[in-house]
Amino acid sequence: MVVVRFLRNLRITIAVLVGLVAVGVVATDGMLRGELEKQAATQVEDAAGFDQPPTVTLEGYPLAWHLLLQEVPAVRIQGDALSATLTSGATARLTAVDLTFTRVWVQPRSVEAGSVSGSTDLSYADVGALAGLEVAPAEEGRVTFTSDATVLGRTVAIHVTGRLVVDEAAQTVSMVDAAIDVAGVSVPTQVSQPVVDAMLAPVHVPLPYGLRLTGIAPHADAVTLQVGGEGVSVPLTR
Repeated sequence: MVVVRFLRNLRITIAVLVGLVAVGVVATDGMLRGELEKQAATQVEDAAGFDQPPTVTLEGYPLAWHLLLQEVPAVRIQGDALSATLTSGATARLTAVDLTFTRVWVQPRSVEAGSVSGSTDLSYADVGALAGLEVAPAEEGRVTFTSDATVLGRTVAIHVTGRLVVDEAAQTVSMVDAAIDVAGVSVPTQVSQPVVDAMLAPVHVPLPYGLRLTGIAPHADAVTLQVGGEGVSVPLTR
């Protein structure tokens, strides 16, 4: 009887201890996660050049175990107002940045990730600066590029409207299904394509850190860029 009572009490004690440890792990994990996400947001803000600290979400539970392994399953970064310098030297202003890094580990001077996917918005003003033309949204997800030309001594506006597509291999953006309007007069399709080819050569968009442009979607206020990459390395210093 004494042995039975002892075993019963021992079982209850173990159950209580397990419960307390579980509660402690949850509480500790929450505090650790909150502090590390805050520190990561500050580091990302400084390294990437966000105007305000972004929101950083660390995945993996318990987080302390993944830190011991020196790898986090996924890190999501959401922020606004980021100035990015392309490998071409041009600077673009990015908004609505939303990137998810998987298999992330921190090195002394960089953050390495097995893969990255996400999106960001680019204003029409910056798209125009990259293309060297004025750009505005059009109907049904199309865009209009505008350029001035001199015809018989007069300056006339040439409007080219079409869909933007990404060539992932070449990392360029070009226009398809284009229609041209010159001073309010529509140009026949058989004539417009050579003009489009001459006026709108594919725009090279080289992204830093091993990221690649995978898609593009024009909206009313901005153009959304879809990005991805494998084996991405982001330096911790600007």
